[in-house]
Amino acid sequence: MSLAGVEFEKAWKGFKGDAAQQAAYLLALQPTQLPTLLKQALSPSLLAAATAALLGPALQQQPGAAAGLLEGLTRVQRFDINLLSVPPRQKGDGGLAQRMSDLRSLFKL
Repeated sequence: MSLAGVEFEKAWKGFKGDAAQQAAYLLALQPTQLPTLLKQALSPSLLAAATAALLGPALQQQPGAAAGLLEGLTRVQRFDINLLSVPPRQKGDGGLAQRMSDLRSLFKL
């Protein structure tokens, strides 16, 4: 799938928080596309939603692809600052920052 960041944002907003649709959309991407697609668009809210979709439905459907996309997210410019800025209500009961930190350690990123 080849798209620009603006197209990604428009499609993402159309999913209105539907984690299954978000997961399917993300699974159609290559992990190497994420740094380019999200370099201007990554926000704490988008990071939280994408991570939730990847750690939920996507991980169940295609674990290898979901893991690759999670790794790709960590390569997006300003990933660290966005991760720290995710509001507590969006971190979920699993602690998004801790889960992503654990994944970064696991992948040795």
